[in-house]
Amino acid sequence: MRRRTFLSAISFSPWLNLFACAGAHSAQRRPKLAVLAPSAPAQATTPGSSIYAFLSALTELGYIDRQSISIEFRFADNRLERLPALAAELIAAQPDVLWTWTSAAAVAAAAATKTIPIVIAPVSEVTMSGLVPDFARPSGNVTGLTNVSLALDEKGLELLKEALPRLTRIGVVINPLSAAWKNYPEVLRKRAQELSLELIGSDARNISELDQAFASLAASGVEALLIVNDNNLLGLPFTRAVELATDYRLPTVSAAPHFARAGGFLSISTNDIAIARAGAFYVHRIIQGARPNDLPIQLPIEFPIILNLKAAKSLGVDVPTSLLVRADEVLE
Repeated sequence: MRRRTFLSAISFSPWLNLFACAGAHSAQRRPKLAVLAPSAPAQATTPGSSIYAFLSALTELGYIDRQSISIEFRFADNRLERLPALAAELIAAQPDVLWTWTSAAAVAAAAATKTIPIVIAPVSEVTMSGLVPDFARPSGNVTGLTNVSLALDEKGLELLKEALPRLTRIGVVINPLSAAWKNYPEVLRKRAQELSLELIGSDARNISELDQAFASLAASGVEALLIVNDNNLLGLPFTRAVELATDYRLPTVSAAPHFARAGGFLSISTNDIAIARAGAFYVHRIIQGARPNDLPIQLPIEFPIILNLKAAKSLGVDVPTSLLVRADEVLE
């Protein structure tokens, strides 16, 4: 059985006193970091994004581009088919370590090299399991920190059923280009049957395809939606998904962090910001000489539920007291 370790609250301030300052590298050869970004460049300066969190944590650890480190970026602009070629370009430059996030980027990076250390944070547990069989001691060149996909989405179905006890049909919006969702919604059907729910899947490869997916699902008679946590499908700040859910009056849940804060009905998620920040610490450890097999794969342990009462009111949902009590955050 695969052993696991777990991610708790991440704070870098104590670590800064425990490890040599990254600026010490400036007197020697600067370490080279490759960043494979599935997103657009604007995300690097957007608070709340994984790459912004990662770069902020790097700065806190003392790494300044072109001073104490050299960072080479490649952005896919949300076009996942570009990731393998971009990963190959980065690896050709022989970086000391490569950081990336999301399933599609993780797979592309891992395929590009079997020797250069790769830190992936965050990525779904399903994807990481395919790359690293033993989470406690990675045997190859890949390590990192995961979020959880299947368990959170199953919990999302439960929350929708709790909020709407008469619910029978749920639409599941999936990005078919992402490895994390290739078996969806089939892998959710067992839990759906236990909840007396019928699942209807619909594909959307990016934000521009959300309109068609919503229209198709609404026409099929779904009464609520689950949208998988996919940056390329949802993007930040989730504007289009929230608008469509409101227009079609479909209570929607997602494991995307901050979805409810952006106006969606429900979120149950991991703290991807903390995970991305912890990824920066893993990069630091590798630059300091650690190997990937010295750094166990970590999983999260906190899964906050966020309920947006304003969205519930606009959707005509009378939220039961049981759900109000269980929510970690209720937005009035």
